[in-house]
Amino acid sequence: MQSLNIEEPFTGKYALFELGFRPFFLLAGLSALVLVMSWVGVYLGLPTYASYYGPLMWHGHEMIFGYAVAVIAGFLLTAVGNWTGQKMPKNRPLIALVVLWCLGRLLPFVHEFIPVWLIAGVDILFLPCVGLVIGHAVLKSKNKRNLFFIPVFSLLTVANVLMHLDAQAGFDGIGKIGERMALGIVVLIVGVIGGRVIPFFTQAGLRGFKATMSDSVNKLSIVAVAMFAVLYAFLGQQSMAVGVAALVTAGIHSVKLKGWYTSRIWGEPLLWVLHLSYIWFIVGLVLLGVESFVPLLGKPGLHALTVGLIGGITLGMMSRVSLGHTGRPLQIVSAIKLAFILINIATLLRVFMPLVSPDFYQLAVTVSGVLWCIAFVLFLLVYTPVLIYPRVDGRPG
Repeated sequence: MQSLNIEEPFTGKYALFELGFRPFFLLAGLSALVLVMSWVGVYLGLPTYASYYGPLMWHGHEMIFGYAVAVIAGFLLTAVGNWTGQKMPKNRPLIALVVLWCLGRLLPFVHEFIPVWLIAGVDILFLPCVGLVIGHAVLKSKNKRNLFFIPVFSLLTVANVLMHLDAQAGFDGIGKIGERMALGIVVLIVGVIGGRVIPFFTQAGLRGFKATMSDSVNKLSIVAVAMFAVLYAFLGQQSMAVGVAALVTAGIHSVKLKGWYTSRIWGEPLLWVLHLSYIWFIVGLVLLGVESFVPLLGKPGLHALTVGLIGGITLGMMSRVSLGHTGRPLQIVSAIKLAFILINIATLLRVFMPLVSPDFYQLAVTVSGVLWCIAFVLFLLVYTPVLIYPRVDGRPG
């Protein structure tokens, strides 16, 4: 995808704040590394800094509102400009959004020195600010297809509020609803965006291939995920209604994915990483369905969705978008191909190893976390200069 907001050649030495994907993909990579490395340390009983959330809620909150939201913000602050033809924030306005996101990550660790309402307020404010930018561009361009993101960002903000209410100890337990709600919304966003870009990228990357995309199946798949997300948020993982919704949704998305699939993707890492991530989406839903009827060790469905779907598809999308929007050919280096492989091995270990051998549960969590961290170290090594320096073709963005 190439930026439509072309005004004049960019001649600056650095371009980190020229378009939203640049700082937010860089911060996402850093947060993915720090969050999981810290969580492995917590899991192994190593000394850690106290967060205002507490360790368990901090892990869940930051993987969603830190890592996943950074990727979503970076993608949409770039892609919405293409979809609508509107200018997106850069330089000072973009820096302000970046600072707000960073403060949301850092302030919880100084909760003994500042009011808790300030910690919550700063973190909660980020999503509405990004939503206003995106909503303004969508409404101004009358781009009805993307009005979807306005209520989605609003609901994601509500989920964040619920987690902060729980963290402040006045509403014990409500944070779990917020966490499940947030995860369901992120899965919905990934499903919608993935449903658009995976078949498009597959067709664009494989000459002569035509993806089958049924409008009725597409619409039904979105409704199914939305229904699953609502039930999962308010009824929890053990509900039979959630299990049925998860299995039905998995079936619909299996039909959807079949229309995009061709064996030719396996020669293109930027394609197979996205297809594999979508397979983890389906596997995660099936496992959640099974877990509603039969208890399974280690929450395999949850981690198929978080590590496999969200981790895999965001790593793949950041890698592709960063190349396309900096004027580079869509060809990855061997280190990124290895990162794609590692993120999928990490998912396999985290999801299935505890089921096969419960005695290796701690080893599975630890090794999976280490492989995740290595994958994002490789991403940062390769893409940090790509994200910081100007486009290779001299164009702005």
